Amino acid sequence: MVYDTMKGTKTFRGLIHIHTTYSYDGTLSLPDFVHLVKSRHYDFIILTEHAEDYDDKKMQLLVNECSNVSDDAFIAIPGLEFNINGIHILGIGIENYFQETEPEELIRKIHENNGLAILAHTIDYTTIPYAKVKGVDLIEIWNPRYGERLAPSRASLKVLHEFRTIKKTYSATGGLDLHTIKDLVPLYQRVFSDRLTRSDILNSLKGGEFTTTNGFIELPPQKDLTITMTAFIYLSAFVQYIPTISKKIIRKIYRMCKF
Repeated sequence: MVYDTMKGTKTFRGLIHIHTTYSYDGTLSLPDFVHLVKSRHYDFIILTEHAEDYDDKKMQLLVNECSNVSDDAFIAIPGLEFNINGIHILGIGIENYFQETEPEELIRKIHENNGLAILAHTIDYTTIPYAKVKGVDLIEIWNPRYGERLAPSRASLKVLHEFRTIKKTYSATGGLDLHTIKDLVPLYQRVFSDRLTRSDILNSLKGGEFTTTNGFIELPPQKDLTITMTAFIYLSAFVQYIPTISKKIIRKIYRMCKF
């Protein structure tokens, strides 16, 4: 935690979109992960465990362990990742388990439980039912697990633009989508808040009082990108795409050589 004299408040560093062994495909236990990130001077984490194999009892175990690993200098905030017909929505800050079959109802339920709704890994969708997910609070346009290691992709920026034709105040964010230690890359949130509490962190995220950064590129949540930053992000997006192009070319050459 540092004190931001420009904003007159404190700055807390944290990680969003985290899966531990409370998810079926997570490999790090919550205590082990907390020990690791505290050693790297992070102040909070926000969990998004897969909701598919949850019930009330397992949710309570998650909430209790988040409380156990939290203290005055570090907090773990519980949350779930819901999959509704291929649309992934993160419910962060929720402490109760529930399930819905329609995105609109799920988002409403998240808000009723004092949580925030995030549309996850926008690059992964062929189509997005904007009318059904327009109630989300944040749009995850930067996800390293989907190839966006250096910067958001052009496809994700386009999705954000489409959302902002509906409502200008949608906040852009990023998420690690962490499942293994290899996913712990430099991408985190700098949250501006007077206190390190669950409600204060969530309120700052909802109000756009944060930035997403990898230490080089800083993504503002609500302001439009400058021309220079947009150009740099587009260049980074091209660089990120080179390995994919190279693999396709190699596979094509290999197939040609076989014949």
